[in-house]
Amino acid sequence: MPSLPYDIQDLISRMLTVSVADRITMDQIKAHKAFHLGLPDGYQLPKPLPLPYNIDPIDLNKVDTTLLNILHSIGYQNDQQIKDELTAPGQTMAKVFCLMYNRLVTLQIPWPEISTDDQIPEDAFMMTPKAVTMISPGSANDPFFRPFHNLDEMEP
Repeated sequence: MPSLPYDIQDLISRMLTVSVADRITMDQIKAHKAFHLGLPDGYQLPKPLPLPYNIDPIDLNKVDTTLLNILHSIGYQNDQQIKDELTAPGQTMAKVFCLMYNRLVTLQIPWPEISTDDQIPEDAFMMTPKAVTMISPGSANDPFFRPFHNLDEMEP
């Protein structure tokens, strides 16, 4: 075990427990002391935002063409696949993206208020630039195996 504070060692060992029945759960990890190291007393960790929910078909005449281009760029194969998901009964990911794109989602984040008296150091958000290797969709090193879509050739 690396020389880390006891709480972190405890968390790591509980995460690496071989028996699934004895292994720490995600909720237990989030409640563990190591997960809260360095946070102010009473700080509430952010929770994942709920996905917007819509089981009703979406009127295709009200769908912005920009949304179609976005859906193509994240992996939808063609306009028909998108239209099928938007007009299908029940929840679909295309509907989720449509609702998010149109900002029909209410965000209620229970984070504590931040005092304007708190001083943030000027260099708090300074980072040293790092070299980044760009991965193109459709290339051999794309870990998501995304197909390449030429935006100029897409149907509007």
